[in-house]
Amino acid sequence: MPDQGQHSLKEDELYRLLPTTDSDSDRIQNAHRLSPPIEIQTLVRDHKHSFIDYAIFAILISTVVDLVLLGSLVISHTPAVQPKHTWHEIYKLPFRNSYVNFDKLYQNKSFPHSDLRPITNHARAFYQVSSKNGEKDQVMNVWSQERLTRGGMMPEYGRRLIVNSTMSTFAQFQVMDYGMEECAIAISIPAPGTDALVTSSGSTMKASIDVYKYPSISTPMDFSRLSWSTKPSSRRVFLFSLPVSYGATRESKKFRCLSQSAQTFEFACADCSVDVVGHGHQLEGLFMKQYQTV
Repeated sequence: MPDQGQHSLKEDELYRLLPTTDSDSDRIQNAHRLSPPIEIQTLVRDHKHSFIDYAIFAILISTVVDLVLLGSLVISHTPAVQPKHTWHEIYKLPFRNSYVNFDKLYQNKSFPHSDLRPITNHARAFYQVSSKNGEKDQVMNVWSQERLTRGGMMPEYGRRLIVNSTMSTFAQFQVMDYGMEECAIAISIPAPGTDALVTSSGSTMKASIDVYKYPSISTPMDFSRLSWSTKPSSRRVFLFSLPVSYGATRESKKFRCLSQSAQTFEFACADCSVDVVGHGHQLEGLFMKQYQTV
């Protein structure tokens, strides 16, 4: 049975909570009117939490994007490790023909044709090999010539043709242009009194140079390893003998040379000695001429 004292105490507390004056009643009504309902308060609190969640998510996304962009920037400015290729491997890559559909164009007989003069083609490479004892494995230096400049003596690449009983010269040409597919080898020897040398067993003023071609070599050779011991093992074909003499330019008979093809030759002489150097675009020493074929 509940205690009468406790029951009276609860009633007293409830009684004190009731408004006793008009001002107390107004204050309670205003508080109820100003305070939003419980449902609205809960909705507002949930919206605040959702906004914070979205803001955190957006910050995380922007941080990830910034890191990705920063990584891309670092990678783009980091030197890539290039695969190591030798000079010879690079030149084995297919060569793109720049004269597209020229064959179709020149098949049209009504298309006007121009008469073109022969063009001069200088070899891309000149290298010597020697059969002397102690030199069969030697790779010859092509920078043996030096020229005086303001900065001192500078090595100069000279198109040097040397042939004698123990030494021969390799020269490789790249056929230029389109429709200039007949070629001829030419050798120009300056007048006596220059650095050029022409001697033979029968005459001191004339010589005859044998010219061989390597038809199976269609790409630039790796001359950095060329010596008498490493000469091309592919078949060489004798083309002709070309007589040379002081103060004269001798030209061989014409032969077929396809546009943009590599033409590889070896020059030799068993009973003579020729040493001549061509510089710049001057028609000196060894060079090749191309003649019009269209």
